[in-house]
Amino acid sequence: MDDVAVMAVAGTAKETLERSVSMQGASSVYLQQLNKINSSTGGHPAATLKTFITHFETEGYTPSLPWVEAIPVPKAVGGADTGGDEQNYVFDCSKTVLFHPDGKGDIEGKALTEALALITSPDGMLLHISAEEEGSLDVNIKKCLRHWKIAEDGSVTFRAVYFVNLVAESVTENLSDLPSDYVEKRAKDHIEKSIETGLTSESGLDPYSLEGKYHKKYGEKKEPQAISLRLDVSVKRSDA
Repeated sequence: MDDVAVMAVAGTAKETLERSVSMQGASSVYLQQLNKINSSTGGHPAATLKTFITHFETEGYTPSLPWVEAIPVPKAVGGADTGGDEQNYVFDCSKTVLFHPDGKGDIEGKALTEALALITSPDGMLLHISAEEEGSLDVNIKKCLRHWKIAEDGSVTFRAVYFVNLVAESVTENLSDLPSDYVEKRAKDHIEKSIETGLTSESGLDPYSLEGKYHKKYGEKKEPQAISLRLDVSVKRSDA
């Protein structure tokens, strides 16, 4: 099936599937749920076999996969004991692998993973916004309306409206005391900074496939003067 979810794992697939997971005895079942949950809550962009192969075969697209690593934990952590003497694990998928055209992959950190999720699958995503002088906010993205505008000169504009609600903070004693414009500005600043930071990948690759989006509109024979990303982001508070 070409819509099956795919992941890159530390070690081998066999080793990963044989891990004993504290929260779920069968690693294969747990990984399916983990991928489904994270893809729907902004943990990482969804990756299917079809999109992964298509991006490898299409000029200007950078294939990516969620990176999954089994982390040893005490047997009692996370749920029922699976029994026996085996070591228990949890799966960390907070990183992303970006692939070169030759198939080599570079593991990118949480910053890029968050930025990719903000662009591709932000609905349900939880943002932790922290600043030493202003305290912290936890904001949930309830919904996002997204649109790409691609100009002939190579400027690619990402336009998005994020609808958010505030779920926790360290600024006041009551969530409702914080003005909406304050919450919206801090969320907007965080989102813009996250996307701009994620664009600068140490691998030198194009994590948002801006060149591929350009070629999709204008054809692979037409080359842009230069590819650049512009952001047109707005945030609306919606607690209902």
